[in-house]
Amino acid sequence: MPEGERARRSGGGLAALRAPVYRILDPLKDWMVRRRVHPNLLTTLGFALTVIAGVFYAVDHVRTAGALVLLGGAFDVFDGRVARLSGLVSKFGSFYDSTLDRISEVVVYLGLDCTVGFMQRPERIVLLGGRLAALRLDVGGEGHQHRHHRRRAAHQRHRGAAYRLGAAPCLGGAA
Repeated sequence: MPEGERARRSGGGLAALRAPVYRILDPLKDWMVRRRVHPNLLTTLGFALTVIAGVFYAVDHVRTAGALVLLGGAFDVFDGRVARLSGLVSKFGSFYDSTLDRISEVVVYLGLDCTVGFMQRPERIVLLGGRLAALRLDVGGEGHQHRHHRRRAAHQRHRGAAYRLGAAPCLGGAA
């Protein structure tokens, strides 16, 4: 039996770490659902905390910034769980969450740059440029969508091309 499977069956691994964390977080999550806290509000609050963390990194208050990043990350955990439990899952919410997550990463990187002088070496400029390019592709393309949305969109594009080429009957559709 592989090591990972053995750890999972014995209650070890990531599942063993999640259980105590969820025991702490679940009452707060349930309270948010009962109070009808909107998941997009949680996303916005988490984003605001992360932007403030970037500012604290920039002025060299690293401990405060780190604590704010962790707190902002907690909001990121809550928004999806609250959305699923309250039935407020939406494409916009998914896109909004993903987009603000990427922007907050950039803000933290820029804050760290002010603290540690990330841009003082040319190769680091290239690395940050590559990260920003990947971010642009993720936000601008279909990276914000879940896997099944991407598959469905690809299928629809494929069928649309088949109709334009007159090959729809080959795909089980009408001509």
